[in-house]
Amino acid sequence: MKVTTLLHAPKVPSGLDAHKMYTSSTLDIINLHLAPGEKVPLHVNPLDVVFCVIQGSVSMEVNGKIMQLNTFDVVEVLAGVERGLTNNSKEDFRVLILKKIV
Repeated sequence: MKVTTLLHAPKVPSGLDAHKMYTSSTLDIINLHLAPGEKVPLHVNPLDVVFCVIQGSVSMEVNGKIMQLNTFDVVEVLAGVERGLTNNSKEDFRVLILKKIV
């Protein structure tokens, strides 16, 4: 059994506070932290992604529609769909991102 701590997880080369917590042939798990005012720009991912909010709230834009995500919310965004995140709150935001590799 292998345990990965946030302190020792490899940093994702995104310019954000993101760390790869787990990787296998079928799944990557990323721990993403957004400070107040930080954002993930709109982008398209070639694979299905599940967002599991573990702290705070964030505005998520998916295909031009904006929704608010809060602690313990879970949302799936399918491959090929444009998405982005903006932390408009005064609190830190943390989310686990599960990337389903096909």
